[in-house]
This record gives sequence, C-alpha cells and structure tokens, in this order.
Amino acid sequence: MTKTVEMCTAFLVVGLFLMVAFAATPAWAGADEGKALYEKQCKTCHSIAGEGGKMAAMGGALDGVGAKRDEAWLSAYLKDPKSKIENAKMPKLTLTDGQLADVIAFLSTLKTPAPAK
Repeated sequence: MTKTVEMCTAFLVVGLFLMVAFAATPAWAGADEGKALYEKQCKTCHSIAGEGGKMAAMGGALDGVGAKRDEAWLSAYLKDPKSKIENAKMPKLTLTDGQLADVIAFLSTLKTPAPAK
C-alpha cells in the first residue's frame, strides 16, 4: 500500500511539474526562431524599426504588421503573396510548416507602428 501511495505521489508531482512548465512557455515560443529566419531570409528586402537590408525600400517596413494582420492572413500571404495582394512583388516562400509557424509567431509580435520620419 505504501508503494502505491509513493507512486501516485510521484506521478502527481511529475504531472504538476509538466503543467507548470507548459503554462510558463511564452505564447510566442517560436518567435525567437522566427526572428532568426527573418534576419537570414527576409531582412534583405524588409525593415523593422528602420533597420533593413539593401532592398528594404522594395519590400517595405514590417513594423506593426502583427497589429494589422492575423495569423491566418500572414500564413496565406507568406505561402502565396499574390493570393492576398494581387500586385505583390514578394515571391512565394519555401518554408517548412515549422519555419512558417516561427516566422508568423515573430511577425505577430510586431505590434508597434514604424517610427515617424
């Protein structure tokens, strides 16, 4: 009987630990990975807070995109930009589902509009 109580207690402790660990995971867990992808693949043609690559004027600023667009819109746009903006210059991206989710998580954190010039 004591062995059973010890096992039940151990399972409860582990279960509570896992619940706390998952509850503590930030809402934008993939945002860090998404930011790294942005830096590597997107920054050439886009900017955030005035910082961008050589062709940032062509792709434009992404400041505030997280306040303007929801995740479903961003997903559709990143998969096929012309599906959302007919004259979009951005090419279709070749991202895994995980990478796409990470980029969307990062873009969703961009709530602040571009600074006034």
